[in-house]
Amino acid sequence: MADIERAIEEGADFIETDILSSKDGVLICFHDVTLDDTTDILQHKEFANCKRTYEVQGNYTTGFFTVMEVIQLLTSFCHIDFTIKELKSLRVKQRYPFRDQQYDGKFTVITFEEYILIALDAPRVVGIYPEIKNPVFINEHVKWPGGKRFEDKFVETLKKYGYKGSYLSKEWLAQPAFIQSFAPTSLIYVSNQTDLPKIFLIDEVTIPTQDTNQSYWEITSDSYFQYIKQYVEGIGPWKDTVVPVKDNYVLTPTDLVARAHAHNLQVHPYTFRNENKFLHFNFHQDPYQEYAYWIHEIGVDGIFTDFTGSLNNYQEWTSQSSDDSDSSASKLLHKIALLVNSYERGTFRHLLTYKEHAVEMVKPIIKDTDLDPYVKQTTEELGASGLFDLSRGALRTLNKEMTALNEKLKEETRLQEKAQEEKTNLEAVLTAIYRQVETVRADAITKFKASQPFIDAYVVYYGDEFEDCLKQVRSIYPNLDLSKVTMDDSLLRTPTRDDTVNEDIEDSTKSEWEPKDDNVVLAQLAVEWPVVPLAPSANDPPAHDTPNFATQDAPNSSAQDAQNPTA
Repeated sequence: MADIERAIEEGADFIETDILSSKDGVLICFHDVTLDDTTDILQHKEFANCKRTYEVQGNYTTGFFTVMEVIQLLTSFCHIDFTIKELKSLRVKQRYPFRDQQYDGKFTVITFEEYILIALDAPRVVGIYPEIKNPVFINEHVKWPGGKRFEDKFVETLKKYGYKGSYLSKEWLAQPAFIQSFAPTSLIYVSNQTDLPKIFLIDEVTIPTQDTNQSYWEITSDSYFQYIKQYVEGIGPWKDTVVPVKDNYVLTPTDLVARAHAHNLQVHPYTFRNENKFLHFNFHQDPYQEYAYWIHEIGVDGIFTDFTGSLNNYQEWTSQSSDDSDSSASKLLHKIALLVNSYERGTFRHLLTYKEHAVEMVKPIIKDTDLDPYVKQTTEELGASGLFDLSRGALRTLNKEMTALNEKLKEETRLQEKAQEEKTNLEAVLTAIYRQVETVRADAITKFKASQPFIDAYVVYYGDEFEDCLKQVRSIYPNLDLSKVTMDDSLLRTPTRDDTVNEDIEDSTKSEWEPKDDNVVLAQLAVEWPVVPLAPSANDPPAHDTPNFATQDAPNSSAQDAQNPTA
C-alpha cells in the first residue's frame, strides 16, 4: 500500500498491480504465485506444513502458494489453506537484495478493493492498471459460488467501484482503468462483460501463452494482431523483445511497435528500472537516456516503471515551458491537436470523443470564451489530415495541465477568500473598538455637560437666570437628566490650570480635590472646556458684557456678582 501511495505522490498516471486470489476467494494484490520470496512466511511455524508442489505454466514449482488445495490432516475438520485472514497475518518484504530493506515486515498483503480505494482517494485522477494474473491456475484451485470464474469476480469488483466505459469515453476519463493479462482467452472473456480497454501482455520469446500455448511469434504476427485488436486496445511486451539485447547492449530494434501501430494498437512495454544492472550500456547508466530512447526513437505509448519519480521528472524537465497564455481555450485545444499521432486511422470515433471531453474539461476554467468555432476548426483540420488517435503522453499531458490550472485557480480563489475574510474580520473588530471608544467618549462628555460646573459656566457666560439656563441646556441636550441640578449644588471639583478633561474615563469629573474660589473655577472651565454659544435671545445681555475667560485669569468677583447676582 505504501509503495502505491508513493507512486501517486511522484506523479504516476496509472498504478499497476497483479491480482491473485486467496483460497476463500478474496482477490488480493500480489505479484508472485508463491509467497516464499516476498513475505515472512518462513517465520510462521503454524504454516510449516503448507509447502506444496504445483504445476504453474508448464513448470513444477515448490513453495508456499497464495492458493492452496484443501489438505485433510489427522482431524477431519482441519484444512490448511491460506484464507485472507491468514494472508493478512503475513508481512511483505523486498525481494531484491540491492534495494532498500528498511520497510521489510512493516506492511501486509492488500486486497484488490483496498488497492482501488487508494486510487479513488488520491487528490487527483489516478488510473488503475490491474492484471488478471495466472487465471488458468486460479480457476483450477479456487471455486466461487454459482460456478463463477476468477475473471467474473475481477470484473464485478471493478463495476462495484464505478469503473466502466470505453477508452477515452466520459466515464473512462473520470475513472481511468486498463485491464491487462498474459492470457488472451481471459481478455476475450471479460470483453463480453466490460468495455474497459484491455492490454494483451507479451512475455519473453521463449515463453508460450499460458492458456492457448501459442508461441511468441504467433501472437506477434500481423494476422494475430488483426484478430486480437477486436478485444484489446494495445499490447504490453517485455521491452527486451522490442529491442533485443546482447552482452548488455541494445541491438537494432524490431518492427514490433511499428506493426502494432499499423493495427491501431498501443504499445506499453515493461519494466523500466533505474539500477545499473537493468540499464544497458548504451545509456551510460542514465535512466533519462533510456527514457528518451524509448519515447522519442522507438515511439511507445506508455511505460511500466518501478521508478515513477524518475520518469515523471524526465517528462517535466523535457516538456516545453508554458506561459500564462496556455490557459486560454485555443492554446489548450491546439495542444490536443498537436498531440495526435501522425499515423492514419480509419475512423475519427476516438478523436471526436476525446475532443468533446477535452472541451468539457476546458469550459469550467475558460467560462467566458466561446469554444465552438475553435473546436470546429480543430476537428476539420484533424479530419483533413487523417490523424486519429492520441500520441504518447497526450492524455497524461492534458490531464496534468488541466489539474495544474484547476489547482492554481482553487489556490487563488482560496487566497482571495481568506484575504476577504481577514479584511471583514478586521473591519468588524475596528468597528467594534471605534463604537466602544465613541460610547465611552460620548458618555464622559454627556456626564460632564450635566454636571454643576458646566451649568455654572453657562450661567456666568450669559448672565441668565438659573432656570433659563437650564432651558437652554435642555434645548441643546434634550436627553440630559437635569432633574437633580439645583442652585445649591456645590462644585464637584476644582480643576487646576493644567488639568484637562479625559473623555475616555467615565468618572473624569469626580474628584476629591478641595474646592477653591468659584470664579477661578468658572474661568478655568471656560479656558479648558470652551462652550459653543447658544443662539442669541431677547434676554441675552449685550455682547460687551460677556467676560472673555480665555484672555484673563479670573473675572473681577465683585463686579461680576453685581452685574449678575444669580451667578
